[in-house]
Amino acid sequence: MAARARGPRPSAACVVRTAPKLSWRLLVEQTIASVSLREIARWCAWLLTALLITAAVLTSFGRSCWACELLSHFPAQLALVALIPCVTFAVVGRRRALVIAAVIAAWNVAALVPFYASVPTVLVPPPADARVIRVVAVNVAAENRDRARVIGFVRATRPDVLIVTELNDFWVRALDAVAADFPIRRLEPRDSHYGIALMSRLPLTILDDKPAGAHAVVARLPQPRLTIVGTHAFPPLSPQLLLRRNQEFAALAAFVRRQAEPVVLVGDLNSSSWSPAFRDLLRDAGLRDTRLGRGVQSTWPAWLPMVQIPIDHALVSPGVRVHGRFVGDRVGSDHLPVVLDFSVDAL
Repeated sequence: MAARARGPRPSAACVVRTAPKLSWRLLVEQTIASVSLREIARWCAWLLTALLITAAVLTSFGRSCWACELLSHFPAQLALVALIPCVTFAVVGRRRALVIAAVIAAWNVAALVPFYASVPTVLVPPPADARVIRVVAVNVAAENRDRARVIGFVRATRPDVLIVTELNDFWVRALDAVAADFPIRRLEPRDSHYGIALMSRLPLTILDDKPAGAHAVVARLPQPRLTIVGTHAFPPLSPQLLLRRNQEFAALAAFVRRQAEPVVLVGDLNSSSWSPAFRDLLRDAGLRDTRLGRGVQSTWPAWLPMVQIPIDHALVSPGVRVHGRFVGDRVGSDHLPVVLDFSVDAL
């Protein structure tokens, strides 16, 4: 009987090369088979929880780190994101992890509470003899060409004082349509995004004395005695811009402190109410955020409600009684306008 022919035996080198490949493949397959969807969900929830904790810690460095400043603007959105690990840990039965995720969610919700639970600036209508003044602040967006919506909004709201930011030559011409309604005007157009205008029906005086280094326009009303400041701050999108924005805030605070009469400060501050630098501005200037007790009233970006943040502000000093504050409809800009109704206590 003839011997069976055998093929060539694999060399030792071949065995050495192929064995690890086969063992690694088997290891991966076994690992995948052993990992359940519950474990994958748990790992993802822990990762998201770690990111949320990191974001919460980093926001405290917003005064000196522009990226950390940006993280401070989104407590509402982060609170919603924190619900994902909360639900996940509840489903997979991880109680301690659920507590940690719930604390993170509560931390972000707590930042929103003052805007809904605080006592508003005033709870009663103004006295019969009080003069109620309406100030409207609108960032028209330099690239916006929807003059009809802006002019329509101005006519519908009938402000006593109108503050316009991102004013350029196009918007100077567009505002001619309502110029007759505002006999007192200061228009300072610029090719950049920092042109500004103040237009008034009231007999106020526009001042050359301004906060040093800030894009601002200032006016003073003799009766009731009041100073109105309109401004547009730099966006803190780099270390240099963060420094300049902080310098603007310091200049605004110093200017407000120097005024003998009450102050209303309105405009695009490119900073949300939760920014550490914004809180410093309120403290140093002695101003109050008129959103308190009236809701967050986000203004930017106008076309994305789910991620909107409040960066257009109306701030008041003691002696100013706010009777209404709301955000207007879209006017073609990336910002929503702000409307403020107030009276001034007799000095």
